[in-house]
Amino acid sequence: MVLLFVGFFAYTMIQDRADKPNFVNEVNRTLTDEQRKIYLDRLAEGERKLTEANTDLEKYEAYIVIGNQKYGLGQLGKAKEDYLKAERYNVENQAGVYTLLYQVELEMQDYESAKEHILKALELGAGTPDIWIKYITLMKEYFNANSEQLDKIFQDALAAVPDKTEIDIVTRYAQFLEETRNLKDAIGYWQKAIELFPLRKSLYQAEIDRLEKLIE
Repeated sequence: MVLLFVGFFAYTMIQDRADKPNFVNEVNRTLTDEQRKIYLDRLAEGERKLTEANTDLEKYEAYIVIGNQKYGLGQLGKAKEDYLKAERYNVENQAGVYTLLYQVELEMQDYESAKEHILKALELGAGTPDIWIKYITLMKEYFNANSEQLDKIFQDALAAVPDKTEIDIVTRYAQFLEETRNLKDAIGYWQKAIELFPLRKSLYQAEIDRLEKLIE
């Protein structure tokens, strides 16, 4: 009877381990001694500020600093713990901490959590092009989103991001349209890029000229 119990217990432990995703909790950063010292000094300073923090905002900022240094040192799991501690404190805009959680979880290969947090970042910072680009990249490279799904995300991004700040979305969308063989639409978005950022007209016009030759 005892042997049966021990065997069942061991089997349960093995199954528990098998069911738990094997995320990457630490990576070996290629750092010089000087770089490592900078991270460690900043980490010590962040921990000192945390002990002196009185307000929620001060605690939030201290945990962000601490998490950033651990992330830089390659301590992904520990960095995530600090970002989650920062999340607990009520500050007006937590889009930043959700973006940091996305970044560390992406490197940990915890893609579902990364998706959850980049979507939370979008809820709070829908007008920020960089958050949309991170979301698009995640869906394309790790969730195998099809062309229709990606097109919908791009359209949502273009609607959410204010004019004059959407240049990165417009150029990424032009590249996406070329990948999906919508060359005429791609040309249209390169033309829009010229309108938004005329200083790069020669660069964008070169893309238009290239695509027009493909259509001929």
